[in-house]
Order: sequence, then structure tokens, then C-alpha cells
Amino acid sequence: MEEECCAICLSSLQSRQRKLHTTECGHVFHETCFEKIKGDLTCPCCRAVVQPLLKQQIRSMDDSIRDMAEYVRMFPAMYQSYMTCQNAKISELEQKLREAKERKRIVHVELTDSHRHNKLVLEKCKATKKAMVEQQRAEHLEYQKKRAETRAQRILHKKKKETKPPVSSNASEGMCL
Repeated sequence: MEEECCAICLSSLQSRQRKLHTTECGHVFHETCFEKIKGDLTCPCCRAVVQPLLKQQIRSMDDSIRDMAEYVRMFPAMYQSYMTCQNAKISELEQKLREAKERKRIVHVELTDSHRHNKLVLEKCKATKKAMVEQQRAEHLEYQKKRAETRAQRILHKKKKETKPPVSSNASEGMCL
């Protein structure tokens, strides 16, 4: 006897830990496997058009509601207790949701403040860098200016040395005569 398997994952369908999904054409798959291909509205085995999983779940919920109505009619006190418990859970979840929204708002504010702070720090860094570049440029210009002055003084000093008349030997010869 051949064991049936899911045509999507090729695992056994006999596993009781997984829910099964049966298509209108009669093929059976693991529900989680079928959810993975839920965008494709054809059966993976025979390519027959199948209803989306959501419609099947709604049909299942309708069945559950009918069953619940029968339960309520038969056991009103238990239903009241059950609904009180469910309402308490809903209230608790709503409170958690409000708290989560508040935390989200706080985190958003902190992130926004952090972003502004980082922006200001970046602007200060850019301004500091610009000031440093300007200072280095000014120092370099000052250095070049001093160097040019020193060069000019050397050239002037050389010219003065070259333009000094040498002590003439004729004048000293004339004295001797």
C-alpha cells in the first residue's frame, strides 16, 4: 500500500502534526505548503482552478460560527464565561497595542532627535574642516610670502655686492708715483 504524500513538499500526509488542505478537485496538501503557493490559483497536481485558501478559511469559520451558535443555545452560562474571558483577553491586547504604539512614538521621537543631533554634528564637522582648510591656506600663503621676501632680500643683497665698485688699483698706483 502506497503512502500518500504532499505534491508540494513530497513529505508524508500522515503526519498528524500538520493540518491538511483539500482542494475542490480532491487533492490533499499540507496547509502550510499550500499557503506558500497561494498566489497560484491552480491545483499543483491537475492545474484545476481552486479557491484561494482565504475562502476556504472563511467557509470553515462560518461552520465554526454555526457550531458556536448551537453551543450558546445549549450552554449559555459557559458561553457567558467564555465571552468574559475573551473580552478580557481583547482588553489586554488592546492595552498592549496602545503601549506598543506609545513605545513606537517614543522611539520615533528619539530617532528624529538623534538624526537632528547627527546632522548638527556633521555640519559642525564640515564647518571645522572648512575653517582648518582656510587656516592652512592662510598659513601657506604667509609662508610663501615670507619665502618670497627672503628670496627678494637675498637677490637685493647679491645685487648690492655686485654693484659695489671694486677698489680701483689705478688710484693706488697714482699715489705711489
